Amino acid sequence: MNLITNRIDCNIFKGIAIAGIFIHNYCHWLSYAPTENEYWWSYERFIYFCSTIFTDTFIINFFSFWGHYGVPIFVFVSGYGLVKKYEQNNVNISKTRFITSHLRKLSRMMIPGLILYYIVYYFLYHNLGGSVTNLFMQVLYLANFIPSKFLSIEPGPYWYFGLTAQLYIFFIVIVCKKNWNRLSVICILSIIFFYIGFNYPGYTKWLKYNLFGSILAFSFGIVFARCEFHLPITKVQLTTYTILTTFLIFLFEMNYFTWIFVPLLIIVSVYSIIELCPSSIKILFALLGKISHIIFVCHPTIRLCFYYKQEYIEKSPYIFLMLYIITTIMISIALYYIEKHLLLPCQNKS
Repeated sequence: MNLITNRIDCNIFKGIAIAGIFIHNYCHWLSYAPTENEYWWSYERFIYFCSTIFTDTFIINFFSFWGHYGVPIFVFVSGYGLVKKYEQNNVNISKTRFITSHLRKLSRMMIPGLILYYIVYYFLYHNLGGSVTNLFMQVLYLANFIPSKFLSIEPGPYWYFGLTAQLYIFFIVIVCKKNWNRLSVICILSIIFFYIGFNYPGYTKWLKYNLFGSILAFSFGIVFARCEFHLPITKVQLTTYTILTTFLIFLFEMNYFTWIFVPLLIIVSVYSIIELCPSSIKILFALLGKISHIIFVCHPTIRLCFYYKQEYIEKSPYIFLMLYIITTIMISIALYYIEKHLLLPCQNKS
């Protein structure tokens, strides 16, 4: 069976990815939640997470530490989808038109999200929580290039828009309908850059914010789309894959030089878990994936509202987590129908 065979499969991957991301972004703000190895690696962080496995806050700890790997799943699906659409369907489009159309789509999501976030932030805290320069650089997709000690991206998850813009440009300029040589060189350079960054957390965070930090997951998607790999479909094989990849994920997380490849193992593990899930669970994730772009845009603002009184959340974490999940999904469904039935018809007429 191919890894992704249709749009439904793609939405299942997106659903799992966005579930990890928006729950992670809520959980890791809790004072007692373990800090993730997302932007730089720490052995102590991993050991601390392992020490919380048998605690009553394990679910929160799990999403706090591992949920951020939803990002490379999204990146993987992007690489896969771009190849399917623009290479295998022989879609001819100029580089300029490709870049402008995709940046326009990103801006239509990012800018309303930024406006809403800053309005709510000002209403709650009576200041904007950032400078005009920060906002200006984000809108121009340049904030990712600036080291975080000089410029912070608010809301935090929106760094992904700048990364996505880089991946789109990289695909159409360097990769699309080209041989493997360029892609191979970029992947090798990415690994070298990470190895150079050992013991430099600020440097690895900058890499993660930009193209070279996600190029392995993106290339993984391109490889799967071009080569049409057939993965095991029997339950015994899938169970074996799940156990093996889970073991390797924990093993690779224990060392900086193998931590770089954990996102690839996560992607394979997610595939195995999806295939082992009953159809009802797949449908739920597919529906979640369908509104994933809206969840991503609005969840930072919803999180901001919940954490206005953090002391209450700390006392009843699971109750507020469930309220946060339900609120985010319900608002996203409402916004999805507004987008589909009001905004898109207006855009098509114009």
